[in-house]
Amino acid sequence: MTNTNEAYLDSVFRKYDKNKSGDIDVKELQMALSNGRWTPFNPETVKLMIEMFDSNANGMITRKDFGSLWNYISSWYDCFKAFDTDKSGNISKDELKAALDTLGHKFPESCYDFLMVKFDRSKDGAIYFDDFIHCNIMLHITKHELQKHPEDAATRGSVSFTFEDFMLSALHCSYKPFLS
Repeated sequence: MTNTNEAYLDSVFRKYDKNKSGDIDVKELQMALSNGRWTPFNPETVKLMIEMFDSNANGMITRKDFGSLWNYISSWYDCFKAFDTDKSGNISKDELKAALDTLGHKFPESCYDFLMVKFDRSKDGAIYFDDFIHCNIMLHITKHELQKHPEDAATRGSVSFTFEDFMLSALHCSYKPFLS
């Protein structure tokens, strides 16, 4: 997956731009991506990534967007492989904990349990590549939203919310800040 040769990316983009529109939609991108299980990439992960890389805000990605997205996915793939220490093709709870700790997230054990339940779509005690990306995107979004609040200006990691503030914060999440 780490091949970022422009000619290669052009050929992949053309192959999956089924309607030859010059843009790839969610279904086309889902077909272009591999999660290592011979199953379709998680559609929720694909939707999140389209939103993150959609420079035209039209629900699709251009060839230029595709190159940036490919590099983003390649970086996550390298991270995933590094923490899949048993080379099983998935991330166990212990491997997830090691990955997230290294990425700067320090959670109590109950949070890792929750993340496993939330992102283990196959319910086999493992998180696969596409769900690993989804988990990390959601953690970045959540952290970004938390840091928007004045009480967290010193990045203490905690704020007080009214229900209304929490709801508005959750509904106004933006995926674009994670590209810079």
